[in-house]
Amino acid sequence: MDIGRLTYFSNGEERHRYFINSIGYGVDPLTCVYADKLKPFIGSHHLNYLFGLIAAVFRQKPIPVTLKVDGTECFKSGLFTMNVGNGPYSGGGIRQNPDADPRDGIFNAMFVEKPTLGQLFKALPNLFNGHLTDVPVIHTIKGSEIEIETEESIVVETDGILMNYKGNGRLNCIHNAIKFII
Repeated sequence: MDIGRLTYFSNGEERHRYFINSIGYGVDPLTCVYADKLKPFIGSHHLNYLFGLIAAVFRQKPIPVTLKVDGTECFKSGLFTMNVGNGPYSGGGIRQNPDADPRDGIFNAMFVEKPTLGQLFKALPNLFNGHLTDVPVIHTIKGSEIEIETEESIVVETDGILMNYKGNGRLNCIHNAIKFII
């Protein structure tokens, strides 16, 4: 099974954060914050992530970034949300990267610039059915290395755990990092 590694700098030191399923930027970590706040009231299931997502969508501001995949620049704009997946599902059963396979050595990622309200309503029905990436405002990429360049402080979530760092980050897919013996 593949795992992902985020490399970033904190206080001048190179640091690493590993993840098994996915890492999210923008709306993703904000959704985790709101979903956690809702757990005492509605439990831990699809609804708290759905309500958390709706709240996050209206609070998130685009983050100016340059995105490179396997060394090639593919995006330079305001990033509203991005999820880089090693697996197809993220919090609450949302299929953000339906084609992601944790055994193929590459990430599948979806990213969105600031959508209009109409585009958001068009995307909502596709959150759980595996067709989210069919919505035209959602861009998809595949690669084994993804670089995020920005001057902003970024809050991210790795497998639902929040962290933040300022500046650039590099994601690498470590192919066959975990082997299961049956």
